[in-house]
Amino acid sequence: MSELERVAATAHALAEAISRRDGDAVARFLTPDFVLRSPGKTATGRSAFAAGILELPDGIEFVKLRDLEIDLDGDHALVTGLQHARVRIDAQNIDDIRPFVDCLRAGNDSGDVCPDSVAVIRRKLAEVDECVDRLTTVRTRLSVQLDSAIRARTRGES
Repeated sequence: MSELERVAATAHALAEAISRRDGDAVARFLTPDFVLRSPGKTATGRSAFAAGILELPDGIEFVKLRDLEIDLDGDHALVTGLQHARVRIDAQNIDDIRPFVDCLRAGNDSGDVCPDSVAVIRRKLAEVDECVDRLTTVRTRLSVQLDSAIRARTRGES
């Protein structure tokens, strides 16, 4: 296995440890001078990164890496690329990252100001509206059923 392949395999194993929220395993992968740099955010050191893994939501379905570029320099490697995480929040998959990432890469201060990002937000809002409509229908049906049961019981008691 070449050094590039070993570094790529390690990066993918790190992503798997993140998806399991295994802070100890994550810490074992990182060098003491590890730094995570994300667009628009402050740099995060090894300890804070490993500790932050435990604060991730329980609904992580996976963490995958894409478009990795690996630069080797002696004993050091610089790995860049996209981390794609699918998270489940309130029974909804949050998986539409590409428009937001592209928007940030285009130089915008926020990932939600571009037309494609707005389209994702609109679609998610429509999904929420559909859920609210279904729940409203169920609530109305239960309310009618409860009223009917109370009226029947009241008639039976008199």
